[in-house]
Amino acid sequence: PVASLHGYRYYVTFVYAFSRYTWIFIIRNKSDVLPVFQTFQKQVENKFECSIKSFQSDWGGEYRSLHSYLKLQRIEHRISCPHTHEQNRSAERKHKHIVETGLTLMAHAGVPQQFWDFAFTTVVYQINCMPSPTIKMQSPYHVLFKRPPHYQFMKVFGCACFPYVQPYNAHKLQFRSAKCVFLGYSSQHKGYLCYDKQTQKLMVNRNVIFDEEVFPFKTALITKSSDLPTTTMSVPISLPFSPSPSPPILPQPTPLPPPQHPSSLPLPNPTPTSDLQPCPSPDLAPTDLPPPVPSQTSSITRSHHMLTRSQTSSLKPKVYTSSLHPIPHALAVQLHQEIEPTCFSQAMKHAPWRQAMDQEFHALLQNQTWTLVDVPKQLVLWIQNGSTKSNANQVVPLSVTRLVWLLEVSPRRLV
Repeated sequence: PVASLHGYRYYVTFVYAFSRYTWIFIIRNKSDVLPVFQTFQKQVENKFECSIKSFQSDWGGEYRSLHSYLKLQRIEHRISCPHTHEQNRSAERKHKHIVETGLTLMAHAGVPQQFWDFAFTTVVYQINCMPSPTIKMQSPYHVLFKRPPHYQFMKVFGCACFPYVQPYNAHKLQFRSAKCVFLGYSSQHKGYLCYDKQTQKLMVNRNVIFDEEVFPFKTALITKSSDLPTTTMSVPISLPFSPSPSPPILPQPTPLPPPQHPSSLPLPNPTPTSDLQPCPSPDLAPTDLPPPVPSQTSSITRSHHMLTRSQTSSLKPKVYTSSLHPIPHALAVQLHQEIEPTCFSQAMKHAPWRQAMDQEFHALLQNQTWTLVDVPKQLVLWIQNGSTKSNANQVVPLSVTRLVWLLEVSPRRLV
């Protein structure tokens, strides 16, 4: 377990089955569950004037010490079966909700892991105030205390805050506020928990100004990563398919022969190494110059005996189409040769268009699409221009048409 800022390593939650209200207690050891439950029991009996009737948990080591105490207090102790977490589903789901939401808040604000106890406590406070579908979209706080929570009091976890600290100043020249980090809400005060990164002190204050778009911990991480020195390393690169495991020896550059294939582009004549004259430098001797890098155009011998398509000259050129489902050539020629009519009279002169209109009309009659009504004020017949439409299954020819009736009726009359 990760130790928190104050040395806490564990937490225990108590969930009220009726309202789903949750209490969380941060503890140092698992053996602290018994004294924590005794304190919680007295708090509940004093605040709600009722006693705890039953207590349900698994048979973990931290709950075994409660068994004898619950027996003395006449409280029924219900225990789930071994390796059967679904019998304790309310507590298990609540635990998962708290952990995942707490880690999300810490990752969003860049808060270090040592502040996990503040994040989990804040998550429990927010969950108690959020509506839940299991209790008819009411918040656990509303169900338990019979009043809605105050959402104006909530702020973004881990954001920058500026508490009013003038009463704590030693002299008048000190600043009246300091940039701190918001770490949640106080359970004993009606105020906010503000952490000062410079003094590493935690303060509770009511008069706080928040900047919910700035996260000091995340800004500090970005600044530290940008301040790291950048180092360059020269790594020797060896060619693949090396015939021997020994390190490669860099040969001296030699002039390459001219290309033998006439189809390839002509390469410029290589310059002899004897004609190269390096620039004189007063700091480097001629013997201190780094060895030249061999040319990358040298042939690479392959160690395998497989015949590839490039060696057998059996590569086929790739054909790219304009769509995922190309139109067959014969159908495309027929579509281009067909004459598209521009008006109703021209369409009636062609048999395919008349047949398409008859099929569409009979389909409307069979489906009982139309309903006979009174003659409307305006009747418009519109024939959609033919166009080639393709989808994943079929290609619609140009002769397919649609009849659309535009009717203008009164708002209270439906056709």
